Amino acid sequence: MKSLCPTFVYTRWISMGKLLKWLKNKRIRLQEHFAERKPSCTPAREWCLVVLIIQPLAERIEKTFLSIQGFNALVQEQRQELHCLINDISSRCNLKGPLTAAEKLEFVKALEDDPFHGWILQDYCVERKEIFQCIDEVGGFVESEMDELKNSTDANG
Repeated sequence: MKSLCPTFVYTRWISMGKLLKWLKNKRIRLQEHFAERKPSCTPAREWCLVVLIIQPLAERIEKTFLSIQGFNALVQEQRQELHCLINDISSRCNLKGPLTAAEKLEFVKALEDDPFHGWILQDYCVERKEIFQCIDEVGGFVESEMDELKNSTDANG
């Protein structure tokens, strides 16, 4: 491959961003490598989808963190940057929130009826259909991979 994979440090968004960017840029060669050599560490097919979806978010988070780390950044400016980040991620991922107590209860009831209805974390939630819409917006490669995964999931149960 003639390329060194960046080191990943759990506590640094910049490290994660570099790793995700490298994985995204090398994904075709990595898939060829896994197909040819079949190492025991071969990831599931979904890994590429996750990288393609998460990488732009990590890049956006990294940009915000770099802008608020400067010595000249005022607390009010830092808060504004974080607020913009929350709004941007919520918009990109079709998240709903912060939820009221009534909205949370309604969503939890929907999850009881259908565990795959969506996901909830603290005061935010996202429905499965919204995630598929977000994935479809990433591009053709992801759409074809998702179709294949949907078909294999339907066939298995």
